[in-house]
Amino acid sequence: MKKVVTILLVFVLLLSSVVSYASLDYKTMIINDLKKRNIKVDEKIMGYIATEDFIKHYEDDKEDALKVLIDESNSSNMRWPVPGNSDYNISVWCPNIRQYKTNWCSFANILQALYGIGVSYTVPGSTYNSKQISIKNYHVNHSSHSLPYVYEVKNLLNHYLSNAGYGRKYTYRLGSNIGSTNNFVSVVWYSLHRNRPPLLHAITDPLEYYHGNRYYHYLTVDRIYHNTSANYKKMRIVDSHYKNAYFGKHYEDAYLVYKTIKYSGRYLIYKKMN
Repeated sequence: MKKVVTILLVFVLLLSSVVSYASLDYKTMIINDLKKRNIKVDEKIMGYIATEDFIKHYEDDKEDALKVLIDESNSSNMRWPVPGNSDYNISVWCPNIRQYKTNWCSFANILQALYGIGVSYTVPGSTYNSKQISIKNYHVNHSSHSLPYVYEVKNLLNHYLSNAGYGRKYTYRLGSNIGSTNNFVSVVWYSLHRNRPPLLHAITDPLEYYHGNRYYHYLTVDRIYHNTSANYKKMRIVDSHYKNAYFGKHYEDAYLVYKTIKYSGRYLIYKKMN
């Protein structure tokens, strides 16, 4: 019996070392690919490489994943538009769609955004639930993952936009790299201005209406409201949650919304600035 246990322990240790090596090897490959392109590998770039979402993107579509890092490398030269105070008030109305299953927030939020853009007709189905099922079926037919990673949510949005003949595609960015609440508001404002409601790859506990409860959950932002006299900015969150306590449309301070993606390797899916 002891011999069997010893053999199993050795096997587990060997397996864990292989997994660790594979992960390390991908990081090395990514860094080498960036160096070949004369892209500086800094703390912001390493933030992506540390997340499973990005590693999966690189495994699946190396060139598309590297474009995200190249965009990040060029972000220091990017100047997001800073609208006047009154111009911050912008919305792309999205319906509030309850996710069909407890772990289907990605599909529900994709659908909310597609309705806001005006291209929900590209998704087969006559009800919110049947359309979510269609998105799920398309995903599993084109992926080895039962639920989509961040890059696959981006790809699904862009797939249905392409079916409608639309450009202005989505991309994603690591939330911690956005840098400040003001930058975050500008990015969200631009995406809404270009008729692309952004999706938050969020952790929920910073939001007041979650009362400290943490879910790893997608959310849609469909409005920015700026109270110029009180000098605060709020965002309207469209929450697809299966629980009534969280489902609905909620106004939250912009700095709290940013906190949902600022830490723990979370992402913003949005319209890239041209």
